[in-house]
Amino acid sequence: MFPGYWDARGNWLVFSNADWALDGGARAEQLSAQFPGGLGAFSRAEQPYLIWAPTCTRGRQAVVFTRQVNVPGVPSRAVFNLVTRSIFYPFSQNVLLSLQLVVNTHVVLSLSGKALNSGASIEYQLTAPQLKLFRLGENTLRVDVTKGELPVALDPKSASTCNKGSLGSSVGVAFGLEGDSSADLSVSSEHYARFQYSRGTAHAWTGNFIVHNAGPSAAQPGEFAFLAQTGFLEGTVGIGLRGPHATSPFGKCTSTTGVTTTGRLEVTCPFGLFPAGATAAVQLQIFARIPASESSGGVYDIPSSWSVNSFNHAVTYSGTPDPNPNNNGQSETLYLCGPQATDPKCPP
Repeated sequence: MFPGYWDARGNWLVFSNADWALDGGARAEQLSAQFPGGLGAFSRAEQPYLIWAPTCTRGRQAVVFTRQVNVPGVPSRAVFNLVTRSIFYPFSQNVLLSLQLVVNTHVVLSLSGKALNSGASIEYQLTAPQLKLFRLGENTLRVDVTKGELPVALDPKSASTCNKGSLGSSVGVAFGLEGDSSADLSVSSEHYARFQYSRGTAHAWTGNFIVHNAGPSAAQPGEFAFLAQTGFLEGTVGIGLRGPHATSPFGKCTSTTGVTTTGRLEVTCPFGLFPAGATAAVQLQIFARIPASESSGGVYDIPSSWSVNSFNHAVTYSGTPDPNPNNNGQSETLYLCGPQATDPKCPP
């Protein structure tokens, strides 16, 4: 099960809310619903709020919001959006002094002065080196905010502190961090040939396939799929082997069982999450025989194809986007030449 802030394509989005912790174990105080702009919410469980510490002091105050988030590795793109509220009426005085966004102890954004107190939504797109600060699994996000001393108020009762009275004496930040995932999955055959000819009344072909994820992100659940179309031939999967099998992160492979004359031999090997940089192997064998009812002088073609993709059969718009889909599959045609076949392409 993936976190609620992931969508079906491995993209993720976290907002400012009570899921952020403060030093000492307290949770962020949700002051009011506040959308930071520029980002789209895809989970009802992840809603944006203007937040601050449970106590807003009159003097200078540093607040550190921290959250542990699980992400599918390095994102292909990440955007941070921010809205601040810190204008004190009737003084029109901004009290926020600085803000930093920190990813796994590395500062990726620092704001202060007019850049922080412009009143408009701020959008920052992380650079390529900053994207590489993320890792597969748990990551520590931190937003450090410092406010200055509150202005001297005409009414000490209403402005002796903040976030206790009117909106004119409120201090808070609303933000969101969104990451887009991308996984370059590829598959290749160890002995690939566009056309392969074999002779005999029957023949077995062994397939050794290498699947790789060049990233930058981990791929959402998907599968390796193999299909051989045997036509009128008798066919089966797994002769001479323990059956189709694959290395991690693939799970148990399934395949067509028994001898079939329906013309389709299929093998499927699923994966739950394919990390960036990971490589896996798939091995299978198919067997085809010319039935007695067919000519021993014929040449029988067996179109074969294999592919790897990230998708969820139960969700229409799912699977981690692949920046290079052209290397997701291959195809070849196997030819079984009967003992009496005279085609010059057939082996002796």
